[in-house]
Amino acid sequence: MRVLVIYISATGNTKRIANAIFQAVPCAEKDIREVSDVQTEDLTKADLVFVGFWVKNGSVSMAILDLLDSLHGKDIAIFGTCGLPVTDSYRREIESSVTVWIPDDCRYRGIFLCRGRMNIQVRERWASMRSTAGDAATDQMLQSFDDALLHPDDKDLADAAAFARQCAAQRQSA
Repeated sequence: MRVLVIYISATGNTKRIANAIFQAVPCAEKDIREVSDVQTEDLTKADLVFVGFWVKNGSVSMAILDLLDSLHGKDIAIFGTCGLPVTDSYRREIESSVTVWIPDDCRYRGIFLCRGRMNIQVRERWASMRSTAGDAATDQMLQSFDDALLHPDDKDLADAAAFARQCAAQRQSA
């Protein structure tokens, strides 16, 4: 089995998850690349492709969606990072919006999604929305930003590694 881990990362969060996945995949033939460095031959040789992205306002980069759309006959697993807390409903929402781009001749193996820190400009924008009297909704957004600063943490990395091993096992048993 040959595994390829592809990712796009704005702040380094998704890159950290990509590296955890890459390290955890139990096979000798594996490679890791940023989406901008992927060559056609990389895709041709891969059996299992992990595709990683960061989520902004519920959306994913067109470069990632185009990549997914171009894959055929592969086992595909997706992973991502986002600044917001990851609930089951949010995970399903992201999963639905991304997997629609996976061709029908591929085998979808699952999603891993975790929190990641956001750019400080996001916090500054949210703080500027705060009224002088205080605003519970803005305070909650600022707390969420601060909580995200701690991610991805060791548990997120360990969970990503477990996800990678599970996807590889699914591929090998198929």
